[in-house]
Amino acid sequence: MSGKTFIWDLDGTLLDSYGVIVSSLRQTLKELNVPMEEDEIRRRATAGSVSDVVNYAAAATGRARSASPAGTTPALQSRPAGPPRTA
Repeated sequence: MSGKTFIWDLDGTLLDSYGVIVSSLRQTLKELNVPMEEDEIRRRATAGSVSDVVNYAAAATGRARSASPAGTTPALQSRPAGPPRTA
């Protein structure tokens, strides 16, 4: 192969995308009735990863993360219908 290949790591290196990520997570948590302040979402996402916030939401709502094929993101599996759980 001729030419050069470049790999750019834009997320957090050249662009600060955490605002959009935190906003998306906040909306998701709101829809799941999982209370969490925006500062706490940002702290968990930056100190660990977005998966930490998703795992917290899964535990708080009684949903399990499903197994998924390699290279794909696990989904939250719904719990039986009923009132939302509170923390």
